[in-house]
Amino acid sequence: MAKTRTKPRNQILLEQHGNLAYQRIRPERRGPSPSPLPPTKKRTSSNREAAVLFTLILCLVAISVAFISNYSSVVAVQYEIQQVEREISQLKEKNAQLQAEAKKLGSLKRIEAIALNEIGLQYPEEKEWLLLSAVND
Repeated sequence: MAKTRTKPRNQILLEQHGNLAYQRIRPERRGPSPSPLPPTKKRTSSNREAAVLFTLILCLVAISVAFISNYSSVVAVQYEIQQVEREISQLKEKNAQLQAEAKKLGSLKRIEAIALNEIGLQYPEEKEWLLLSAVND
């Protein structure tokens, strides 16, 4: 038994309408169709977009690192300032205590009491006055 072959629709249209039909309708292809290649322009723009995106991300990371570094140095300086202010406060308190102690220790009544009671000094009597005169040579 022989197989009867039917004509494809495109070929029938071509025979009926001549070249006009051939121009409007593409003939069917036989065999595997070639794989469509992605457009070169899209690939280039895709590569360009990827490069721009990578550059933006790199810039963002660099800015973030700079910001974090700057912020950490600011925090370190603030910590040092707090320590110095604490030390100044302690030194002011110590200075006030030392000034009060110096005032207390330097009072004339205290010095007189120590001289009379502890060292044994006495007030001079009238006879014990000594007059010195300066002699010019």
